[in-house]
Amino acid sequence: MEIQLEHVRFVAAWEVVEKKADFSAKVGEMSYAQCLAIGNMLKAQKQRRLDAKNDFVQMQEQIAIFYKNMNNMLQKIQVRPFQKHIPTL
Repeated sequence: MEIQLEHVRFVAAWEVVEKKADFSAKVGEMSYAQCLAIGNMLKAQKQRRLDAKNDFVQMQEQIAIFYKNMNNMLQKIQVRPFQKHIPTL
């Protein structure tokens, strides 16, 4: 689904750029529109990777805050905080 959507965005961007500026390319070379569309696609891929990395870091921070708050709450009600517990038989 994401690949198809990315392809649609790429084709749509390419068509818009071709209408705005169609500098004729020499035989065997990319046109300006093709080059610009590919460049925009690569920028979008890079931004998606950065966004995913930032989302992961934020999620880790939120998990740490949750555990800190949970431990504080458990201390307030005088229950032992989360600890590694090895059950004995």
